[in-house]
Amino acid sequence: MPLTRQGSSPLTFATAVALTATMVTSASADITYTLQFDPASSGQAQQVANSVAVAAAFYNQHGSFNKHWNVYYNAGIPTAEGNYDGYMGYGGTRNERVVFHEAAHTFGMGTHWAYPGLVAGGWKGKYGNTALSESYGGTTLGGDGHAIWPSGFNYDNEDGFLARFYHTRVMAGMRADLGILSFTREARNEAVVAGETAELKVESPMAGSYQWKRNNVNLTNGGDISGANTATLRIANAEAADAGTYTCTVTGAGETLTNRSRQLWVHPTPQVAQYTFNGNATDSVGTNSGTATGSPAYVAGKIGQAIDLDGVDDFVDLPDPVGRTRDLTIATWVNWDGGGDWQRVFDFGSNTSQYLFLTPKAGGSGMRLAFKDAVNNRDVEYVVNTPTLTTGQWVHIAAVLRENYLTLYVNGKPVGSVFNILSSPADFPATNNYIGKSQFNDPLFNGRVDDFRVYAKALAGSEVWSLWGQSTNQPPVFSPTLITLPAANGLQPYTGQTLAAYASDPDGNPLTFTKLNGPAWLAVAANGTLSGQPGAGDNGDNTFVVRVTDPSGASSDATVIIPGIVPQSAPVTASATAPVTDADDVSFFASNIGEPDSIDGTGASGDNDTSTYVSEDRPSKGQTFTTGASAQGYFMQSFTVQHVNWPVLTPNGTYYDLQPGDQWEFQIGSMSGTTKTALLKYTATYDGAALTGTANSGSGRYLTFNVSGLGVQLAPNTTYYFEIAPLSGDPYFELNSSRTGSYAGGTAYRGNDLGFIGTGVNPLTGDYIFHVNLESKTTVPASTVAYWNFEEGASADVHVPYNRTAAGRYEGSIFDISGNANHLSVWNTGWHWYRSNVPAATTPQSGAANTRSVQNANGFPAMSAIGTGLTAWNPATFTMEATIRPDDATNGYQTFIGRDSQGAFAGNTALSALYFAIAPDGALRFVFTDAAGNNWALNSSPNVMQDAKWHAVAATSDGDTLSLYRKNLTNGDATYTLVGTLDISASTNPALSTGLGDGPDWDAGVITVGRGLYNGGHTDRFFGHIDDVRLSNGVLASSAFLYSTPPPPPLAGYAAWINNYQQLGAANGFNDDPDGDGLANGVESYFGTSPAAASSGLSAVAATGNVLTFQHPQASTPPADVTPSYRWSTDMVTWHASGETLNGTTVDLTTSPDTPAAGITTVTATITGPPLPSVFVSLQVNKP
Repeated sequence: MPLTRQGSSPLTFATAVALTATMVTSASADITYTLQFDPASSGQAQQVANSVAVAAAFYNQHGSFNKHWNVYYNAGIPTAEGNYDGYMGYGGTRNERVVFHEAAHTFGMGTHWAYPGLVAGGWKGKYGNTALSESYGGTTLGGDGHAIWPSGFNYDNEDGFLARFYHTRVMAGMRADLGILSFTREARNEAVVAGETAELKVESPMAGSYQWKRNNVNLTNGGDISGANTATLRIANAEAADAGTYTCTVTGAGETLTNRSRQLWVHPTPQVAQYTFNGNATDSVGTNSGTATGSPAYVAGKIGQAIDLDGVDDFVDLPDPVGRTRDLTIATWVNWDGGGDWQRVFDFGSNTSQYLFLTPKAGGSGMRLAFKDAVNNRDVEYVVNTPTLTTGQWVHIAAVLRENYLTLYVNGKPVGSVFNILSSPADFPATNNYIGKSQFNDPLFNGRVDDFRVYAKALAGSEVWSLWGQSTNQPPVFSPTLITLPAANGLQPYTGQTLAAYASDPDGNPLTFTKLNGPAWLAVAANGTLSGQPGAGDNGDNTFVVRVTDPSGASSDATVIIPGIVPQSAPVTASATAPVTDADDVSFFASNIGEPDSIDGTGASGDNDTSTYVSEDRPSKGQTFTTGASAQGYFMQSFTVQHVNWPVLTPNGTYYDLQPGDQWEFQIGSMSGTTKTALLKYTATYDGAALTGTANSGSGRYLTFNVSGLGVQLAPNTTYYFEIAPLSGDPYFELNSSRTGSYAGGTAYRGNDLGFIGTGVNPLTGDYIFHVNLESKTTVPASTVAYWNFEEGASADVHVPYNRTAAGRYEGSIFDISGNANHLSVWNTGWHWYRSNVPAATTPQSGAANTRSVQNANGFPAMSAIGTGLTAWNPATFTMEATIRPDDATNGYQTFIGRDSQGAFAGNTALSALYFAIAPDGALRFVFTDAAGNNWALNSSPNVMQDAKWHAVAATSDGDTLSLYRKNLTNGDATYTLVGTLDISASTNPALSTGLGDGPDWDAGVITVGRGLYNGGHTDRFFGHIDDVRLSNGVLASSAFLYSTPPPPPLAGYAAWINNYQQLGAANGFNDDPDGDGLANGVESYFGTSPAAASSGLSAVAATGNVLTFQHPQASTPPADVTPSYRWSTDMVTWHASGETLNGTTVDLTTSPDTPAAGITTVTATITGPPLPSVFVSLQVNKP
């Protein structure tokens, strides 16, 4: 069967005829429908009914959907139509394809409220795109406001046998992206040998609860059963009684849904069947006897007799159980008579889209072992090719499927393997299991077959060798066959490990090791030594398959797991403006540097290219610099260089070519003389707009290499260097430099090697234009990066809103009031309540009103800041605060602040990156993995956390010491108590790890509130109330924590003045007159006289003509909040302001400070107009 040949499947589309206008239900009650017309009324109506019946039956056999269709036929409808409410209308188009298309509309395609936001610019949902990738290939579904593609079934040419399976998967993914309950991964059939662990797993992103059933009976955890109420059911020590039909019912997003049933088969022994063909096709080890078809003869074989198949009509049909295997081995002796291509030694399958076969000669090539499961995966055939099977000789052949790879053995030796197989015959399941016959219309086998064996396990290479049994040589073995090695760091070479320590040979033969599969970074030497350095994309567990072989060809395989800790490639950005410098930084900037004035520059263009150009055909370029005197040292954030910017045009100019994605290698280290000691060697990727061209003066652009995420720490008063060279994409530009550079702390230099960084250092006269951004470890500002006070709730006792908009991103309804947009989201409707139970009416530190907390509403509390800048937050010094009221402080681990990750700590890859939690013994607990890969755990003493009481807690790290604080608010604690410290100064990079790994319902680095993560699963949930969660850069003093009452502000104005007279006691009010001199305290504060001793008020009162004057004391600096007011009256009842006119007479009041002497003010009243019977003047002192 050539790969290019397209065979038609013996499976056909289901056909069904609906004869009555009635409601049709499915056995599991997911897709149901009502025909709102009489199918018998016309041939067109009958076609609609038949097409709907086919589509519903297909969905209910191969998918899981909750939907009821109301189906109409109206000849006036141009084609067909449907909506999310389940309405379907058919007119001009009535075939099966259009029913699948309209069904998609009822599922939400083009009709759900969230659809427009997901489809604009290409589908943004994680699960729909995953289904696309795993079905058709590709990364992003296309679409418009009406439909998606492929799988929208918009045209007849999109329909087909496999396309319907792919469509069903894409629809399930689309619905999950829309926030609708669905199974984005249905369970697969499982097959195990008695005593092994069986595992059935579903993926349902919207599920809030799970219930597994066997033969429709609910399962409970206990004994060998675990995960009965999770996405993954495990049955340890499986036995015959565990076999049966399994389903999982999930509830979430307001619905309940049951997946398609799957089977668990438990084989009593690893060997499923053995056919010795001693006169018949009986199974000699069990009950799986075959049926010989045609008239095969039984002749002398390799061992006793063999079956002789004539290539005309002879073959053996094996029963279904031999195809019910997950891992498997098929082994047999074969003596081929030759003949046409595509004969089959064996072919286990269900149709021409699902099979595992071995042909002695494929069309135009040699012997081929092939596997395909285009129904459950992409339409890809996985093949192992080897020379054509020898004719007229007995040859032992074995096919071994182990987890995700398939190996072919010939006479005990492996001849080839193929990897990345995601299925097995159990997934078909294989029901057409033949010896000598094909799933296709291919020639039958012509030859003899003997000792045909099937195992429900993957035999080791040593076992296959022994099964062949034609040599006295003993095969090598690995022990164990699953090898976990220390983590590899992307910042340094992987050394010190060898496979030779895990392999042995009973005969003492020399052994050869090879790597069969796994990430490209790891090399396996023939002697087993491992080397390499992981790069971008190698985070998390790196899985390799390796082989050991002795001189005779006997072999064994092992799986090797090496956790990878790989920071992201450093981004490089371009800017037209120079970076801003501060006191911590080092730099050299200069302007108006002509080409002759640059390093090694002359009037002849090109003379200095070796010293200034960064390109693959020039040496690497570096600059040394010296750090400042900050006692604790510095964190290196970035380094910057500049493209030339000559003030005078040059004849030949300068060429530059920088494209997005271009990469450099860079190195940072210390320098002593010309000897480099590298601290970090890594990659950087250009993240800016393309810069391409030739210019007479250059662009002057500054290129900044951001290394802040790599945790580079520098000592004070030390000489360091940075050095760059191209890595890929051939970035090409000329560095701006000055041959008379005035930077005293270092110099420019170049390497000896073209296009990469070596050990050579050639100091140059002058400096490159550069800037190194450093942050002193003692001057990192303590600044808020996220603060959630939960006050956004409309009222108490309502649910926190949930409106999912796209896969992996959540609604963000819980506002970050820091202004940094790090909003939190719940994960489902009804997961949290807003509550009025709060620790205090105001938050003491800010004085802000506090009326809301949040409380879990069910057993799955969780909030996350997915999709925000917090995912990359990795401070070296930090403060984390929360206010919590646990329902039960000894109810297991309860994480109230976490960070999702799996694999950040090589010593226990199950750990997440961060847990701020309560321990089972009531202790306060803080656990985190740092950027250097260390894991730190600090516990307080037990029982510091108490049930149903509010506690304000905080954790701080200054890079040397981790500290824990607690304040029991309910008990009335006055201050925070330090409840634990831990010395972490041994870390080479104490910054928070941003995490590793990925999962279907979590992303590395995401900050969570209300739950933790362990071994990739949500866990350690916090039950109770949470309020006031704040994350800060730097270390806050405990007096600055949220629930520390801040000291009162310093007194000012009148309050500061009166505070100087403590002897007044309670008589310190503004209008009090404790000394009885007729002057209130407020007036005395303005006068500058003592309120504790009688003093005179107004003095030197005099009247001359129409002018009245008087004097009063004047304070040199009266309180700022005290202001005087002068007014006049004729009756001391009604008062008038200065300049006001009464019955034609106006009184103007003016003041002359420090007249006639310092500390005295003279007030003058000038009367204009008819004389008044009397004039009274008043001084009033006011305070807000």
